[in-house]
Amino acid sequence: MNMKKALGLLLCGGVLVAGMPTISASADDVTTGETALSAYLSRGDMVLGVDKEVNFGQQQLTEDANVDFGSKQIAYTVDDFTGKQIGFIISAQAGKKDEDRTLNLNGKNISNEAADVVVQEASQYGRNTGEITAELIFDNLTSINKDVTDTITFTITQGTTAQISE
Repeated sequence: MNMKKALGLLLCGGVLVAGMPTISASADDVTTGETALSAYLSRGDMVLGVDKEVNFGQQQLTEDANVDFGSKQIAYTVDDFTGKQIGFIISAQAGKKDEDRTLNLNGKNISNEAADVVVQEASQYGRNTGEITAELIFDNLTSINKDVTDTITFTITQGTTAQISE
């Protein structure tokens, strides 16, 4: 019985092999291919992002014509893909000059001129985050309902002041 099974399997296997088409390569066939590979490595960018809006709310005028709006935080992100972790400087300037206003960012008055508000000695590759403390004070106000909207322009520079001067 075992002999019959073996002979049957051998015949079935032979029929299967004989029934399959044969593939062969001739001299005209192309059996290999090539792909050219190229790449260019460039220095990445440094991108600054800051909160779009900070609202100090509403305060009442005091007897001495001074109003302290307190402080708020402005979140920032610096995406550093330059490949150099040499830090960065964020400077800021108020859009409108106002002699009655004191606008401090991280303790630097930017009411009438630009100032460096963040000096980071070293940055990490990728996302760097932090906060800038904004303080708003008005002195010697002569009118109420004063329009106190303004735009702060932030600028980022790679490297710190000491590194730039070298």
